[in-house]
Amino acid sequence: MKKLAFVLALGFISNSFSQKELFISSSITKKLNESRSQLNLNTFKNHDDLKIGVDFYSNQLILANNIDIDYISKKFRINIVNLNVYPIRYLNDEVWKEQLQYIIDAETNNNLNTNDSYFYRYITVKKNKSGDYLTIVAYGTKMAIPLCNRPGYSEK
Repeated sequence: MKKLAFVLALGFISNSFSQKELFISSSITKKLNESRSQLNLNTFKNHDDLKIGVDFYSNQLILANNIDIDYISKKFRINIVNLNVYPIRYLNDEVWKEQLQYIIDAETNNNLNTNDSYFYRYITVKKNKSGDYLTIVAYGTKMAIPLCNRPGYSEK
């Protein structure tokens, strides 16, 4: 009986972490989408290759492994053109609002000046070993980027 209670408690704790991560990412997405809507711009779509690549990157980051964006782009067949990591410490609502505004301000240029016809956006949140949340905002494309010597990738 005690073992069952422990398992249930553990499941509740891990579930609350995933709910907080979801809350953070959805709050950022909502704010960025609102600013695009105010200018009559379409919202960004997700792409599975960008999602998988950024999730791989974030897991390596949490493990303290240094990983190159060019490597991720080649491995997951999508050119990641911008990737920013924002550490968040969720202490209370007031501090969260300040941190959210900082991320929105930092991402405004990418969010408003990137063409949603060719680029995708993915936002993820992962909890690191010290209890902080790492928020990653990434933009990627399947198009070739000649200045960076990156090839184009098909949509297969």
